[in-house]
Amino acid sequence: MRALPFVALAACMPPGSWSSWGANGTGSSPTGQAAVANVPPPRPELVVIGAGRQLQRLTSDAGDELEPKPSPDGKWLLYTSSVAHDDATASRIVRSRIDGRGTIMLTNESGFAAAPSWLPNGTSFLAVSDAMGGHDIVRVLKVNPHAASSRILSSRDVADPGGVAVSPDGTHVAFHCSVGGTWSIAVARIDGSELTTLVPGVYPAWSPDSKRLAFHRQVGDQWQLFVTDAEGGELTQLTEGAVDNQPAWSPDGKVIAFVSNRGYGRYPGADGNAPSNVFAIRADGSGLSELTDGNRRVSTPAWGRDGKLYFSSDDAGSMDLYRIDVDRSALASAE
Repeated sequence: MRALPFVALAACMPPGSWSSWGANGTGSSPTGQAAVANVPPPRPELVVIGAGRQLQRLTSDAGDELEPKPSPDGKWLLYTSSVAHDDATASRIVRSRIDGRGTIMLTNESGFAAAPSWLPNGTSFLAVSDAMGGHDIVRVLKVNPHAASSRILSSRDVADPGGVAVSPDGTHVAFHCSVGGTWSIAVARIDGSELTTLVPGVYPAWSPDSKRLAFHRQVGDQWQLFVTDAEGGELTQLTEGAVDNQPAWSPDGKVIAFVSNRGYGRYPGADGNAPSNVFAIRADGSGLSELTDGNRRVSTPAWGRDGKLYFSSDDAGSMDLYRIDVDRSALASAE
């Protein structure tokens, strides 16, 4: 099975995924989860809305920048840079300051490396890389260009890995992979031992206490957010009524940001790829709030230690990195 595209998961959604939300942007919602009310008129450009504040563009490179990962100390970003190279697409991991400046390419310019995730000490990271032949999960030993790496899990152990996420306590790594043709969430110890497949799903995100995982999985013809404990026990569905994906847990564990197509029908000619925007919901599934709006695509949100939300968007053409402030009091008061 071919790996999920990192640019926009909407590209691989099944037909009919977008039918539940009409032109006014409203739809059904689970118990305790309110639909977004008073939806504004459509506008083409990406803007902040609701609890979102102060949109800032961080990168402007010619390629696509995705998967921003703020460092544990809040000083740096790791992200994936994807560019066309000799009639093929190369994916590299880049480090920059937290404001997007001072970029340094860390991995092979013409190879494949993606899905970076910091170790808690901030001096190394895990990623998916082809540097050793297959698409392996590796540990890059220093955050320097062409640093040595060690294999954690090989492509023989797991097929098409992605969405790598190191637990905040540094003891485990979660990721998605193909198991018998089904995308599944898997967890292993940080050295690759005790590999366990938990549940069907993709793009796992750890809670700050390292006890739970948020992820998305297909329900009928849509993708929805779920939470499970790190051993794959109790499973809770958080959303319904739209295509919801790529969750990111806030530093205090109270809120989950995610990407959704809610309200896409307000835009003439909208298809399965755009628009999508950033939303947030409390970890118990209540208090839905929209953070961005516009006829654009967004992808791969991540919270920083500074409380800002980092993500990728095609607002300027290619996928660039952006960040916004989030009004936590507005999130707390969302119904």
